[in-house]
Amino acid sequence: MGVAENIDALLVKFDITAESLARIAGVQPPTVSRWRHGAMPREEPINRMVEYFGLERDDIVSDAFGLAAKEHGRVGIPTIKPAYSYHVVPMLGNAAAGEWREVYEQHGEAVTIPDEFAESHPRAFGVKPAGSSMDLVFRDDEIAICDPDMEVRDGSVALVGVNGDEATIKRVFFAGNTIVLHAESTMADEYPDIAINTKDPASPPVHLIGEIFWKTLPAKPIKF
Repeated sequence: MGVAENIDALLVKFDITAESLARIAGVQPPTVSRWRHGAMPREEPINRMVEYFGLERDDIVSDAFGLAAKEHGRVGIPTIKPAYSYHVVPMLGNAAAGEWREVYEQHGEAVTIPDEFAESHPRAFGVKPAGSSMDLVFRDDEIAICDPDMEVRDGSVALVGVNGDEATIKRVFFAGNTIVLHAESTMADEYPDIAINTKDPASPPVHLIGEIFWKTLPAKPIKF
């Protein structure tokens, strides 16, 4: 996500037209059209929008911390492509972003994450979200990076184990003895919240495997 998505999110959030935004920002409508195609606004229009709507500069220009990321619950899970300075972590198959799915280690398969995470997340691993219940957070080609040593916090995105080897990726909320697994999907009506009472013997056993702290794209071979 970037400027284009943030401008679109602003129009939706405040229910205004591109022409109205142009007047607020002190530019011509074609300029707003260019922003919606990814052009970077100048500082003066940015400052006008920030002041008028009570926003922060990052809401307009940031990818990971912009308005679009906030509106779609993607804040704090920035995406990067593998760089030359990287750390290799194993892949643990697919996790359902919809229904439960078995998670298993894929021997010989790995994914790269920034080298800076090698020390802070030594046991991190990658898992491929499957399904569409978290498609507002993960695109089809993205890989979620999970750290089993991180405590899952209220409101964080996590890999959750259910019934032993089955797992799913959801945003997790805690309400007393109940764990609520919340989907963030473009088809929200198809994915109601799942509430699991950890004290109810009839409920499936739940294990919070780890927090999702990063997401990345699979490495692509480069032909020389």
